[in-house]
Amino acid sequence: RDTRVQRFRSKVTDSQLETASKLFQRRRLASVVEIKNLGLPEFSGLSFVSKVRMFLEPHHSAVLDWQIMKIHKHCPTTLLARFCLGSSTQIRITAWNSDAYEAWCRKMVEISVVYFGGYYRAVDVERGLFQLIQDGNVACAADILSDSDSS
Repeated sequence: RDTRVQRFRSKVTDSQLETASKLFQRRRLASVVEIKNLGLPEFSGLSFVSKVRMFLEPHHSAVLDWQIMKIHKHCPTTLLARFCLGSSTQIRITAWNSDAYEAWCRKMVEISVVYFGGYYRAVDVERGLFQLIQDGNVACAADILSDSDSS
């Protein structure tokens, strides 16, 4: 983390920060493609760009990273199958993956509404799935995502 922050601070330009500020002040939430196109150092793959999006709007955005993608390896029929992963070490940001990311965020909101009356933010639902994975309960996380796909 500290290394990434140091690299970001040493490489980011005033122009990039100004452009980002304008993008983030708009009423419409920026897409992951728009955030990637800022060219901010250390923010090129979906894992880190989705963290920016989540920070900007935690009620309707969630992180999507390789830990979450473990659900797809366990159960390849969830909406995570929409992502085109390729052979890269990071989840690339493309128009296709941006659409899949938006579907992921909508699903996190839907799970909150269906199971918790909308009490939790999208990011809270994603963090719950992430914690299940971290605890070795990938099957449980996959069941939750699969069950919510049929509702």
